[in-house]
Amino acid sequence: MIKTIIFDFNGTLLDDLDINYEIFNMLAEDFHADKITMEEYKEVFDFPVKAVYKKWGFDVEGDKFPIIADRFHEYYNSMVFKRCKIFDSALTLLKELKGKYNLVCLSASKKETLDKQLKYFNIYDYFDEIVGMTDKFANGKVEMACKWLQDSRFNKDEIIFIGDTVHDRLVASCMGVKCILITSGHNSRSRLEKVCDIVIDDLKELKEYLD
Repeated sequence: MIKTIIFDFNGTLLDDLDINYEIFNMLAEDFHADKITMEEYKEVFDFPVKAVYKKWGFDVEGDKFPIIADRFHEYYNSMVFKRCKIFDSALTLLKELKGKYNLVCLSASKKETLDKQLKYFNIYDYFDEIVGMTDKFANGKVEMACKWLQDSRFNKDEIIFIGDTVHDRLVASCMGVKCILITSGHNSRSRLEKVCDIVIDDLKELKEYLD
């Protein structure tokens, strides 16, 4: 029986695919790297993001990646509150699940940034726990997630992880928990289906897998 549901944030609860794609190409122009199509973005996006930038021609050596990361966050913070919203089905689902399950938001975003966004979009109070990174470099969530699970002492057989990327499947595998991936975010359906048995198109489909 599922008792704890872990949600990724970006691309899973927050509809921010378009601005992330747009910012990638803005950065490509700023730093003389290769621009990509949306289809290419969804095929290549992964963690750590530094490796993705390197693949597409960004110079990320030495102290150059922090400069790129700073520019990304400058662009992102100027756009996210104006142009993004929580998926309608995500908001409906959180309202239905609150009090019935232990709800956790786990993100590769810096914790203070994650808190700010959850509060702005009025979903902060739906979560029993919020787990974020200590830095802004989006290196991935594996170590953080496994430490959280160890410290929480929850039964991993009673946890399900909901995300939108192949990295989320990796995180769930390393934690030893069930996983469902959703196609609304940053990876293509074909990539998701290669790594996960259950792939859904809308969070409203999640409830049938919780019984």
